[in-house]
Parts: sequence; structure tokens; C-alpha cells
Amino acid sequence: MASGSNVETNRIRIFAKITAPFVAGACTECHKIPSDDVHIKSCSRCRLIWYCGKECQKKNWTYHKKFCKATSSVAADLSGPGSYLMDSAKDEVEQGEDFQDYLTDIMNAVSEALERSLDFIETKILMCPKVCEICKDANPAVLIPCKICYMVFYCSEKHANQDFVKHRKFCREYFLSLLCYHLVATKGMPLPGNMPFTIPTVSEYKPMSGTMKDYIIKSSFDPVIDACLTEYVSYPLSLIYALEHIGLKDGTKKICEVKELTILMCDAFNCIIGTMGQCFTWEYMLHLLPKLRKLNVMLVESREFYDYELDDKAIKSRTVNLCSECKSRKCKVKISIMTNYSVYKNSLGYKKPDVIFNHEVTSRDEQDAYFPYPDPEVPLVLINVFKETIEESFCVMRKMEKHDTLLPLQLNPFRAMRPIKMHMDYIEDGDGIAYSNCYIVGLRRQAKDKCGTISLDESL
Repeated sequence: MASGSNVETNRIRIFAKITAPFVAGACTECHKIPSDDVHIKSCSRCRLIWYCGKECQKKNWTYHKKFCKATSSVAADLSGPGSYLMDSAKDEVEQGEDFQDYLTDIMNAVSEALERSLDFIETKILMCPKVCEICKDANPAVLIPCKICYMVFYCSEKHANQDFVKHRKFCREYFLSLLCYHLVATKGMPLPGNMPFTIPTVSEYKPMSGTMKDYIIKSSFDPVIDACLTEYVSYPLSLIYALEHIGLKDGTKKICEVKELTILMCDAFNCIIGTMGQCFTWEYMLHLLPKLRKLNVMLVESREFYDYELDDKAIKSRTVNLCSECKSRKCKVKISIMTNYSVYKNSLGYKKPDVIFNHEVTSRDEQDAYFPYPDPEVPLVLINVFKETIEESFCVMRKMEKHDTLLPLQLNPFRAMRPIKMHMDYIEDGDGIAYSNCYIVGLRRQAKDKCGTISLDESL
């Protein structure tokens, strides 16, 4: 499906530096990954983060010391002085406690000890501890990694053999996860100049079918980079897939018929600008929807994530430079970035959105819904790595309004292909692998006269 096009494709333009991720067993400072030649040792105080040598440990100490002290304090409260945070994991699991619940309790306790919310890296550290895959033993003296992926650990050969059949299914994905981690940590997230995968412009609309793999070309350039790039491509493909099931307006207009589409994404706390604001992300919709000529993308985000100054009244817009085929069809893509939707809503350039496209709709404390349009003509599409996050949004929404589920909550066939290794059992298969945009659901609000009391923030 993805072959036979003359569309020009530039490979990587830059690598965008982002917050370095964390992988249990890799050096927290320089991000060297473990191998037979690279030996990584844990922090002797907390045993939660890892270094390839004393030099990296010294460089990282300014960042790590408060977290190290807090985790040690929590460990002492749980298991006594001189203990480590994961020391009690094995006993708790043997007594019947779910490991996910154990980690959640640990994260809450450490956050309380720090007297603040955990940051991204701290959360990742506690979500993905280095423990035996079978019994959750955390003793570094006995833990042995899988010699292929270095992402799974065992306390004994017996447990390695016990997990062999299951691990063999996912070892390759774990290894790809490790390579993606190293790429992003050392170079940054790859950003191409134009569309990273060649998708031909279709003359006749074809309904979405298959999975992400059917819509990309696996280049010989670097499969690790390709896996990272699918995190961008997943958004337009997922949205088209959802709108095929939901429709536009009140469900009477099909996505294949639209000539102009306005998308509103208004995550309260997800850093969407880095992904959704990229020019090449949205061009795929023009290639797959032959009647579409104008695409407006509005990104509303908390100002705390911006790496540039953008005051509450500012609307930062840019027109995307499209490929030659899209130019010949006189297509246009406009991306607008703002922190105050009400300012835009009252401006001369305002356009009512055709669809709201979010990762979630709840505030950080999960008490309020975060979307500006209680309008039955504007459907809502949610995508998220975690099924539970979408379900939490449902719980809040049901308290505020009634809605019809037109695309049931399901695994997203167009989720990204970059694997994320984690112990927390958020994924239905229980394999410990997550993917960006892994779950998707499509909703339509019921008409106001069919609803009870609706309390929504229309000003955002």
C-alpha cells in the first residue's frame, strides 16, 4: 500500500533534544546500555538508578540526591533502617499483593516524602525497577539480565527457564525498546524534513484497513529511527480510523467527503506541541483523503510546557510546507498554537472545530473535564498509551454529561511501533510492553435536551 509513489521524502532533519528517558540497568547519566563489555552498577544507597562509573555518578548526584534521600526514607519506614525500596517487593507479591498496586503505593509514598509530585524520570524509575521477572527479588547481587535484550532480569537460572517461553515472544521488542531509548537519550527524538514514510496520494478514498505496518515503508536507513517516527504518523492515521466510525456533524457527514477539517486538541497536561505541532505529522491526512483540501489544527496546551514565550493572548500560527503533490492539489495545512482558547474563540479567525482529539479530558486531579465544546456536532476521539487513563476520563465525563460511544474502547490498530518496556501491567496481554496511542475510543455527546446537568468549561 505504501509503495509506488513519487512523493519526495527527506529523512532526518534534526534530532530534537527532549527529557532523557530512563531504563533500569542503563547508565542514568551518559545512557550507556549494558552489554558484555559495559558493566553498570546501581546507586549503593537506593539501588534504583544505575551508573557506568563514578564520574557519571558524581555528575548526576545534584539531580539524584533528594530523590535518593526520599526513597531511602520510605524504604526505612517499610522494612527498617538500611533497607532498600524494593526489598519488600518479593514478600508482598508472595503474600498476594499485585505488583502494580505495590508500585503505585511506593510512588505515592515517595511523592509524599518529597512533598511534591514525581517528575517524569522519577515516575519512570519507580514504574520500571530492576527486579526478577518472576518473583520480584530486587537483590542486585543475584540479578542476571537476558543476554539478548538486557531488559529483563532473573534471580536464578530456574526463573529464567520458567519465563523462557513467554519472554521469547517479546525479547525482540524489548531489545528494540532499549535501542530506541539509547537513540532518544543520546541524540534526541528524530525529526524529518518532510513525511518520513512515503504514502501515495490516492485518487479514490479507501477505508482504513490493516495496521500501522501497512502504511509505512520500513527503510534500510535505521529501523530504530523508523520505530520512533511512527509516534508521529500514528496521530493522523488513528484520527481517520476513528472518524470513519463516528462521522462528522451529527453523524451524517463522512470523513471521506470533507473538503475542510478543523481539529482541536486541548490536553491539559500532555506535551502535545512537540508531536502534534510538527509539519509532517498532518500531511498524511491529505494523502489519504482525496477530497480534503484544507486542514486546520488547533493546539491548546498548558504554558508550563513551552520552550518559548507565549502569553495568554498569543496565537502562534504557521502554514505547513507541503509536498509537490499536495501543492498541485492546492492543499493547505495551518497549525495554530495557543494557551487560551477563549481568546481564539472570540477572534475574527475563529473556526468551530469539527472534532476534538485528545489523550485525555481530565484535569491532573481527575476532578474536572477539560474540553471546551459541549456540542453534539463535535465528536471526541481519545487515544492513550494506557487503557486505564481513558477509563478515568470516562468516569469524570459520565458525572457531567451523557454521551454515545460510537467507537468502543479498543486496541488501536494504528498505534505507534516504538515499544516501551514497563513492569506495570497496563497492557491487556500482560507482556509489559506499551505503545504510544495504544488505545482509542470515539464518542459523541448527546443533545443538550437529552442530558442532565452539564457543567463544562466552555472558556478553557
